[in-house]
Amino acid sequence: METMRISPVLALAALGCGLFDSAPKLEHAVATRLCGPVDQPVTSIMLARDPIASPFQPPFPHVSVVIMESVGNLAGRTWDITTDMGPGAWYVTGGGANQRQAALSGHVRVTSVDSAQRIRGAVELRFPARTVVTDFSAPWVEPFFLCG
Repeated sequence: METMRISPVLALAALGCGLFDSAPKLEHAVATRLCGPVDQPVTSIMLARDPIASPFQPPFPHVSVVIMESVGNLAGRTWDITTDMGPGAWYVTGGGANQRQAALSGHVRVTSVDSAQRIRGAVELRFPARTVVTDFSAPWVEPFFLCG
């Protein structure tokens, strides 16, 4: 009987892509507006394993992505995750402060925003304990508050 050998390079690539990662798949998404530091509109995209009933109380675990732009300015653009006032992302496993990991690097790509403001795109984010790479289709949920 012949045994199958896996190339070390292939094994490392599979690990890097999360094929053997125990982190949950984040198949559900929703988007909404937040208020930025000077009350400008900011777009928030949530990605979660379970359905998201409210973007203001998403289930755990989830990824929260914040882009310092209004939804009307997103289509066809890519943002690099930075530690300054630009876009940011967090992997949140629970409600406590020590249950949040800020993204170390990565990017968010928005391919389209339709007339109902559904945002489609992809994320590739590296956190201290995991990497999240996924496409998303996030329906827009209008918040109950105004900025400014």
